[in-house]
Amino acid sequence: MKRAHDRAEQLRKQIEDRKQKKETEIDVLSLPPRSEVHKEKQTKKKTKWKIKYPLIRLLALFFILLPISILGIYYANDTPSIVTVKKSASYEPIDIENETAPSSSLPSENELKKDPLSDAKATDNKKPPSDSSALAERASDQQVITHVVQENETLYSIAMHYYETKEGMDIIKKWNHLKTSQLHKGQVLQIPVVDLSK
Repeated sequence: MKRAHDRAEQLRKQIEDRKQKKETEIDVLSLPPRSEVHKEKQTKKKTKWKIKYPLIRLLALFFILLPISILGIYYANDTPSIVTVKKSASYEPIDIENETAPSSSLPSENELKKDPLSDAKATDNKKPPSDSSALAERASDQQVITHVVQENETLYSIAMHYYETKEGMDIIKKWNHLKTSQLHKGQVLQIPVVDLSK
């Protein structure tokens, strides 16, 4: 019987609860506005991101500050090296000593423009000593003119000046052991006196 009594009591409680719910139906006017409800939800979400454990906080702070401190130390110790680049007219730097050379030892432009064959008769054989016997024989048989390359001078212009043909380029290249036609300002060329009319 107790079971029936307990069962009946439960049913009575359920009916009473339903009656109370009907009586206390939600009053729409007493509800808060939507903006307040959303603000409460936002504050609840913000508190979820809060880290509760101090060890995790410490590790997170360490991993954030570690790369920042490494970069800071790296850039603080980095001393910028200043490199100045000087433009030069030639490809290779030339060291010039402060010795005064007599102006008569350097040929002037007027002397360079004179007839090369008449100059060849006046100049001696000024070829530097060479180990090769073939060059020594060629030097003894022929006269040589020493030419210093000026700015904007090409192998073609030098060949035309001394030989008046393009074939002079090949002669100058072979005599001076040049692989290309490029010349540098200040380069010294040995120009053999050869009669190309034969």
